[in-house]
Amino acid sequence: MAILLSPIVSAGAQDVLVPIEVQFPLFVKILSFDRNLQRNAGGEIVIAIVYQGGYIPSLNARDAIKDVFEKSGDIGVGNNAMRHVCVDIETEELTHVVAKHNVDILYITPLKAVDIESITKTSRALALITLTGVPDYVRSGVSVGIGLKEEKPEIIINLAAAKAEGADFSSRLLRLARIVD
Repeated sequence: MAILLSPIVSAGAQDVLVPIEVQFPLFVKILSFDRNLQRNAGGEIVIAIVYQGGYIPSLNARDAIKDVFEKSGDIGVGNNAMRHVCVDIETEELTHVVAKHNVDILYITPLKAVDIESITKTSRALALITLTGVPDYVRSGVSVGIGLKEEKPEIIINLAAAKAEGADFSSRLLRLARIVD
């Protein structure tokens, strides 16, 4: 099993507050403000959708992201094309998929009874930016999330986590975001 399952770490499943179709264009824009990603991408950015095959909200999020890719056609950040791979943390080894597909970014879907810290430990060790639509995961160490504030999408950045993952976000983005510890 790729990730440690722990009911203690995650008191319950979390929900995505902003639809994936709204999140994803925001994440693409947010990533354009990461100077290190732009420099190191080498023409292609690979995002791994980390999901839990036995949990329906996680599968739904994975499917919604796949739909966004299929409907959008040419998705990219700057001059770098973007493609996705899927990682079922119940059956696949995260580090193996990351190495095999040269992953740059992890998008973490809603997960049930999963140790988010084990995912962020991997992301920091491999310098992978983490994204999520589950705002509580940002407090748990994910770099960037999308939440809701007054019924509008809100960018949430865990600046310490982002730096630990090698991100270098511009001050213009940081002024627009809510920064958490």
